[in-house]
Amino acid sequence: MSAPTPCPACGAFTTGIDCETCGAPGSRQCPACARPFGAGDRSCTGCGHTLKYANFTNRTLLRFPRTLSLSQFQYGPDRDALDMLAKAGPLKTVSRFLQENWSEPLIHGTLEGSAVQVTQKQFPRIRRIADTCQRVLGMPSTNVFIRHDGGLGASAFGSRKSCGVILTSGLVENLNEHELRFVIGRELGHIKADHLFYLNMIKLVTDSKILQNIPFLGEGLRAFVMLFLLPWQRKSQVTADRAGLLCCQNRVTAIKSLIKMALGARSLYDKVDIEEFLNQAEEVATRRFSVKNMGEYLSGSPYVTNRVKELEAFWSSQAWHSIMVSSLDPYRPAFGCPACKAVACPDNLEEGLTRLSCKACGAAVHVQALPCPHCGTDVEAGEVGMRDRVCGGCERPFLSGPLMELSPEPGEYYRTLGVHPAASVAELGEAFVRAAKSRRTGVSRIALYRAYRTLTEPARRKAYDERQSYLRSLGRQLKRVARCVECESPVPGDFCGWCGKKKEAEKPRDAQLPPAAGAPVAAGDPTSDPTTERAAGPIN
Repeated sequence: MSAPTPCPACGAFTTGIDCETCGAPGSRQCPACARPFGAGDRSCTGCGHTLKYANFTNRTLLRFPRTLSLSQFQYGPDRDALDMLAKAGPLKTVSRFLQENWSEPLIHGTLEGSAVQVTQKQFPRIRRIADTCQRVLGMPSTNVFIRHDGGLGASAFGSRKSCGVILTSGLVENLNEHELRFVIGRELGHIKADHLFYLNMIKLVTDSKILQNIPFLGEGLRAFVMLFLLPWQRKSQVTADRAGLLCCQNRVTAIKSLIKMALGARSLYDKVDIEEFLNQAEEVATRRFSVKNMGEYLSGSPYVTNRVKELEAFWSSQAWHSIMVSSLDPYRPAFGCPACKAVACPDNLEEGLTRLSCKACGAAVHVQALPCPHCGTDVEAGEVGMRDRVCGGCERPFLSGPLMELSPEPGEYYRTLGVHPAASVAELGEAFVRAAKSRRTGVSRIALYRAYRTLTEPARRKAYDERQSYLRSLGRQLKRVARCVECESPVPGDFCGWCGKKKEAEKPRDAQLPPAAGAPVAAGDPTSDPTTERAAGPIN
């Protein structure tokens, strides 16, 4: 079962090995058989239960991309549909004029009069979450309003001149800080991708009874919305979900937020099993052209199961990996070597950052300051690392919270090509050509090609990195236990901790019975040696 469990410290329902609300560490025990599991186990070694949505941490310090463009996370079909809608001509001009001079001022004025604006004095927690999302996406400050509504909903409004985000009171009450980052981030994604113009166009056509009652014009507008705008709106939701995932940077948190918003109540969500819910996606995927899918085609939002599937695909893609590699990791900051331009990372944050040396060429790397992971202000490096440093801008410790696990050491394939685990596809190609031409590597070209092919395909690379971390988590057990017949991973228990396959029972060895009386004895048999008989017999 992967249903949320109550935290023993605060009572809040959460999924994972620690609480999202208070941060209390949870039990690292299998929810099915209560057997302890390791940090790298994907399946329980005692019963084979999958730990995909149980063995993960909720306490992840965010990474902030140095530069994030829309093209890095925008959904491809969404980009193509926007290029086609840009050719709408006069309709687009009229709609933009109505939006900037009528609908946006009307909505903004209504919110200022009937809703509560989020500021540093009113709902400072929500304002801090919104500022964090804007910093991740590289956007300027945006207005946020909270209006009275018991449902779990959020929307973006405005135009290029002025825009903002609307949150319902039910959403703020039922979602924790991590889930609110996903919801606010996806609405900011709509703003960054310039979706508001077409979203407001859809709302203007569907809500305006005056336009619908005009002969010929009303029918034409409804046909335009049904044939062009609604298919685009479904694709735009995928881009917005990707922006929300970038803001929360936790795959399971994003999935939980979508499920909560689909149910509309926390009491119902506490009884949902995530794995059982996601099994519905397999059934939906098998019926591509069916009457059961007409509900998705007639709406502006894809099924929740399909949105989860797209999030999983983006999480495993090379685009996500590239964004995270180029982002600031507060727990493992990267420094450029002034001599060979290689990237150096400290193995221990407690050591003095001013006395680092490049592992590639041995040159000294002098670090004077690092940007604060909370507000971006430069913090002067200390003699004993950044653990005791406090930011002068936000007055928060540089490393607030528990230390997360450092990035794993390079695996066999990375050592074969001689590259860093964060190497891009272009760097892998250059390393492959350089290693293939060199005769001093001592590695066959077949091994080089196998490593290059695995690391250049996003799905294979992610699976390889995950398996390498799992093998390292076993430590000394690598050579002392049996191997899994499915994935060849060490099996310290009854089931493989990687693929969940049950270990095959060892074949019993045949007992060596003494030869029968009068039976011929093979040469070399120890029982045929008279000295052996005398040595083994009783001593008189």
